[in-house]
Amino acid sequence: MTELARHPRLFVRPEDISAIDRRLHDSHPVASMAGNQYQADLKEACAEVTCHTAETGHNWHLLRMRELQRRLVTVLVECLRNPDSDSRGLVVEYLRLAAGWRHWSWIDWRRNPDQPTDLYDLSFGEIGMTLALVWDWLHDQLTDEESTLLLQMAHRHCTAFLRAYEKDTNWWASVRHSNWTAVTCGGAGMLALTMWEQLEQAEEILERAEAGMEVFFGSLGDDGGWPEGVGYWNYGMRYGFLYLLSHEAAFGRPHPLMARKGVRNTALFPLIFAPGGKAAGFGDSNGFRAMPFHYRILHRLGLGDCLPMLDDIAGSERAFGSGGWPAGALYELLGPTDRHQVARVPPVAADGLLDDIGWGYMSEGFPRPGSFVSIRGGSTDVPHAQADLMSFWLQTPDEQLLVNADDGAYLDTTFSAQRHELYGCGPLSKNTILLNGVGIPPESTSRTRSFQHEGHFVVQVDTTDCFTGSYQDQPTTQRCCRSFVNLGQGRYLVVDRVRFTNEGQFETRFHTLLPVEIDHEREVATISGRNSTARLRFACTEPVAIRAGLSTPVQPSQQADAILQVQSAKLVRELTLVTLMELHDDLSPIAISLTSGALSVTQDGGRLCTLPLDDAGDPFGQF
Repeated sequence: MTELARHPRLFVRPEDISAIDRRLHDSHPVASMAGNQYQADLKEACAEVTCHTAETGHNWHLLRMRELQRRLVTVLVECLRNPDSDSRGLVVEYLRLAAGWRHWSWIDWRRNPDQPTDLYDLSFGEIGMTLALVWDWLHDQLTDEESTLLLQMAHRHCTAFLRAYEKDTNWWASVRHSNWTAVTCGGAGMLALTMWEQLEQAEEILERAEAGMEVFFGSLGDDGGWPEGVGYWNYGMRYGFLYLLSHEAAFGRPHPLMARKGVRNTALFPLIFAPGGKAAGFGDSNGFRAMPFHYRILHRLGLGDCLPMLDDIAGSERAFGSGGWPAGALYELLGPTDRHQVARVPPVAADGLLDDIGWGYMSEGFPRPGSFVSIRGGSTDVPHAQADLMSFWLQTPDEQLLVNADDGAYLDTTFSAQRHELYGCGPLSKNTILLNGVGIPPESTSRTRSFQHEGHFVVQVDTTDCFTGSYQDQPTTQRCCRSFVNLGQGRYLVVDRVRFTNEGQFETRFHTLLPVEIDHEREVATISGRNSTARLRFACTEPVAIRAGLSTPVQPSQQADAILQVQSAKLVRELTLVTLMELHDDLSPIAISLTSGALSVTQDGGRLCTLPLDDAGDPFGQF
């Protein structure tokens, strides 16, 4: 058997442990925030050995495992900081608590309430890492009781992991673009690395974990985009990257996955789509918090110039750590100790299209864009996707002005056959186009491209092939395409082009959680935030009706979003709608004019942009 490094041999190195007090006394705002969270978590963990997770709701066993990890890792960090701490005796108490839980898996509990089968799932992956850290960090000072209990729990974990392969219930080991792969295989892999000498099946487990990591990180294209969205990026990459760092430390050599272009670029993905801590991504979990592993991985991948962007996220409201994990404690081990005093320009373009997943974005420039638009192209045939093609977000550093609405907490219907009947999963809750009253169906894929036009960045999302509906053996839609144009200075054009086979009803929706006012001429809608204002100006080749209303959220805890509907006033054969979104105080209306082969957009007599038209009248022509 290959000999591995001495303990600690996982992602925390001896020099990290010696720098705990340095981080705790760091005056940087993020370091102070992390220190406060660590102290609060430590006080809670020491007050009572328990987990307060409510035993209701979706996957509460997983949330309980996460609370256990937060409490136990926080206690462990205090033990590393002060080996004589009174908290040292709490370690075995928390281990006993988890060992006594009859069910570790929520899925298993629901299927087999009376006789657990230890079905291996996310809960097992999370406790796998927790057990690995206890063994790794306290290896040289574990008592006989602690060692025996840890090995018993590790045996339960590893038996469940390998049984999943024997019984072919390890679907998570081979599915692409899924956080499950990294969490399940990452937890098992770290446990195998740290108990390398004690676990008889360690080599087999590590081989399985390596194969899973190849699937997980191999899902990435060169641009590093993650189609599950920024929330699940944080979850999966936390376990994936911590495993890779642990593998490197244990074997004393770089992991080959770290050299891939997509692995490097994925560290930038959430920094782009959650600027300033305001997530503007797509999918079930559109929320992002700065996590300690992200600081370490930026350093490891040579992306230290992006630390200020992560600091900016961490320093924003409710955007550091939490989510149930021990972010405060792990920051004291993984947080930077040598931040640049002056931030250099990060390697992030102001505008871009991630071709591999079809997500685009436009801005006034990073690291802190004055305005930002995210654009949803690509495929909805990926885990946790919603029916949101052609949708977008509009925001400033202060607030989000246009949003895609969601349902909040998961329900039993969220992952059922009726998923897309839920308001927050379907197109009715998105800033997108509806044709004849419906949006794109599930499992659709757009054609998406980007290019420069008149010095402006353009992203075009063509969903013509997604609208597959027919009536009397005729397709109802001949063309549906949305183009975004960044005009600069906080001005963005959205150009919708639709052609029906027969007359049809066109509608586009805009959603916001802020007050909306429509002017008396029904040409301008104003969205007013605390510190930002967006004006939406409309010009169309056909008469349109504009009105505002409120949604009816599925859960009472969700704020009802205001819905701005822009609809063709009558059934039309074809239509081009131009929407100018601007974030300054220009009160001038816009106008469009069609000439031979061109559509000109003007404001107050001045030309904003001229779009070329093909013979069918489609802006920028066919793909």
